[in-house]
Amino acid sequence: WIVLGLAAITLVTALALSFSKPATFVSSTKILVRSTALNPPGSASLANTIDLATEAEIVRSQPVAAAAAKALGNGATAGTVLDATSAGYAATSTQVMVVSFRADDAATAQKGAQAVAKAYLDNRSAQAVAAADAAVQQANAQIASLQKLADAAAKTAANAATGSPTQIEAANQAAQFNGQISIWQSNLSIINLQAVNPGEILVPAGLPSGPASPNHKKDASRAILLGLLLGVAA
Repeated sequence: WIVLGLAAITLVTALALSFSKPATFVSSTKILVRSTALNPPGSASLANTIDLATEAEIVRSQPVAAAAAKALGNGATAGTVLDATSAGYAATSTQVMVVSFRADDAATAQKGAQAVAKAYLDNRSAQAVAAADAAVQQANAQIASLQKLADAAAKTAANAATGSPTQIEAANQAAQFNGQISIWQSNLSIINLQAVNPGEILVPAGLPSGPASPNHKKDASRAILLGLLLGVAA
């Protein structure tokens, strides 16, 4: 009776504490992360430029959380979104990341996971577009600068005596500048042709069928085991 009594007491106490805890629902979504790095010929493979550990930190960054909070509404803030969001991955060799969101009800958990995933992809897309714009501006500036040098060298070659050292050197310089211009123009064409594809949601956030915590069955089993041990010791 001592054993059974202590087991019953610990069971009732554990269940009372378990049911007094607020329910927490968790919804998760899987994201296929694609590289947005500019990939000129001969560079590394696009897949090798993805670091999922870094991407997981970006998921829990302030800009992503602020965008997700705006989409959620209902008084959500960047801080509450950060507290409720987690990101992970099975292996660094993959390009799939899992984003989870915790909330007090199933619908908010589902909506939150979807909002964070979309905000993350929108953030990557905006960064990729900004990087492409910067690369285009750099290429155009280099082309303009080299074009001035090529024109000046061509003018010098045209004004120099035919076959003179000055004419030969200026012609060679103009050819070199024009060759560099062709390389920059080729890179510019590659940048303009590359489409921005930050990734996609492979598995949309599902509606949780039940709370992730507290786990009443697990709490009850642990309480019974503890109660039996205490009863035997008594």
